[in-house]
Amino acid sequence: MVNLNELPETPSSQMQALAFAVQELALYLDTHRDDREALELYRRYQQLLEKVRAEYQKRFGPLNHGTPQTSESYQWLDDPWPWEYTTNKEA
Repeated sequence: MVNLNELPETPSSQMQALAFAVQELALYLDTHRDDREALELYRRYQQLLEKVRAEYQKRFGPLNHGTPQTSESYQWLDDPWPWEYTTNKEA
């Protein structure tokens, strides 16, 4: 079980940890489809992952080409790449 108080500090690390937990639970549910506790945990982590993704995209821009564009123009190439950010976007 993922301890939500021990998730990594950075938004991308949080996404990676939650995506890993969701994937592992999905694999478990493939063979244990009647485990209600695992299903509830899977749903809860999916919701958390979507929340973290939305917050990340709001702050840093789209994660990939498939991310719906909310701005007037195509911003995929305009935003800085992940390695081009300093410790925070405002810096």
